[in-house]
Amino acid sequence: NWRTDFFSENMFMGQNYPRMEAVRSKDWKYIRYYSKDKDQHHVLSLISPLLGEQPVYEELFDLKNDPMETTNLSNSNENREVLERMRQRGKALLKEAKGGSSLPDTYIIGWENELFRNQVEEAYGKLANLE
Repeated sequence: NWRTDFFSENMFMGQNYPRMEAVRSKDWKYIRYYSKDKDQHHVLSLISPLLGEQPVYEELFDLKNDPMETTNLSNSNENREVLERMRQRGKALLKEAKGGSSLPDTYIIGWENELFRNQVEEAYGKLANLE
């Protein structure tokens, strides 16, 4: 079976873009943006939403009735249920994309620094406790 939604993220922190994650289904698009002030090393920013970092701004678009995405419905009381469903789906797809609590299988800049390594291992340990 194919999924009926799509997850995307922008982690280009070095280019001064805000970090963001999005979920698009057939009828809805949900996007959440994170504070530039809370950017940290990439390996930590990857998991910070799973550890409780909250978005600073959200968007919710009804693609069926607003295909040009002109009206943000994230503050609409009548769409609270859809907003929460899309938030939860985003969290589930983020977990899936990260592949669990293991560190990424890649070179991590700064790994030779013991304090940094301990910080990263502690954060990923918290992530493991959430599984």
